[in-house]
Amino acid sequence: MPTVDGKAIPKCLSTPCKVQIEEGEHRFVATLDRYEDAEMVASVNSNNQKIELTLLSNFGWLEMKPVMDGAANRGALNVTVDGVRKEDSRIELEAGFHEVRVTHPCYDPVEFHVSIAKNKTETFDKELVRGKGGLELNVEYKGEPQAVAVLIDGDDAGSTPYAGEVPLCADVVLQGNGWTEKVNVQPKWHEVVQVTHKLTHSPEAVAMPVDATKANAYMGLEIHPANEATVTKYDNPVATLYKPTKTTSAYIVNIPWSEFEQGGWGKSVAISTVTKSTAVISFKFTNNTSFSIYAIGKYGTCN
Repeated sequence: MPTVDGKAIPKCLSTPCKVQIEEGEHRFVATLDRYEDAEMVASVNSNNQKIELTLLSNFGWLEMKPVMDGAANRGALNVTVDGVRKEDSRIELEAGFHEVRVTHPCYDPVEFHVSIAKNKTETFDKELVRGKGGLELNVEYKGEPQAVAVLIDGDDAGSTPYAGEVPLCADVVLQGNGWTEKVNVQPKWHEVVQVTHKLTHSPEAVAMPVDATKANAYMGLEIHPANEATVTKYDNPVATLYKPTKTTSAYIVNIPWSEFEQGGWGKSVAISTVTKSTAVISFKFTNNTSFSIYAIGKYGTCN
């Protein structure tokens, strides 16, 4: 509300307004909640003379302009200041220190303190870091484990069985000869998610031959982690290999992680724990047989 010479003017409850006052020198004051009072002394000596007062705010602003990659549209940015959620990107705050927390379903949370000065704007324009979680992905077709190409956010990530980190909100897609299938997976921040995907397309991949007759077992493949004395207490995961009964020629054996099992007498650990610290892979012969090993490679890549 403006006043002239300390007196309120009934016809001038808000600005801009037009009033008639005597010619001469007068003191003008403007007041408004959350703003500093503005005042000036001016001489009035003509009709339609303009008197302008500039009000300075007792508050400032925080401008939120975080930098995000292509996952920004996969969720909503959430900003709280001193524990109160703010909807606008330009946030009006009282002068002083404030605690800010920024979260988004696809990014690591950010917390910081900001000092707001009167009538000043602070800008948050730092790049948010894409959050990550763990994924153990296996693929089956008609009950058989398969090696299928994996794309994460459109980039080649290897093949199944897949075990590794994935960005939060990532698009995980399986790709075959002329087809793709999206995997329904929601990675969790700093947690491991296990998914077994049932293919609807024929993978055109070589499944691991498994013979139900245990007499055909001829070799075990054992994974030794570093510090196996403490990690597994020497009860290391072993996959048993079986020779198909109706073949006399060379054949391919694809072994998914799910085939590796511990004996149950040592320390039980997840296969992902062992593979992350693998020190040695050894062959354990369980039967007298004649065979040759031509190549050892990544799952599904031998031909």
